[in-house]
Amino acid sequence: MIQGDFNEDPTVVQIITNAVITAIPVVDQVGDVRNIAAGVKMLAWTNALRSPTSGWACSLP
Repeated sequence: MIQGDFNEDPTVVQIITNAVITAIPVVDQVGDVRNIAAGVKMLAWTNALRSPTSGWACSLP
């Protein structure tokens, strides 16, 4: 399964596989939504939204 940003410690093979799969136009957009969901989940679960720098964390890719 392709975990994207949900995987906090990807191997080199997983990174390359993700790059190849998301090179397909529609699949890339689905992968973007997956990664945004992972970022929002990370921010919500670590209480990072309460920190003063959470705006920077939300704007960085």
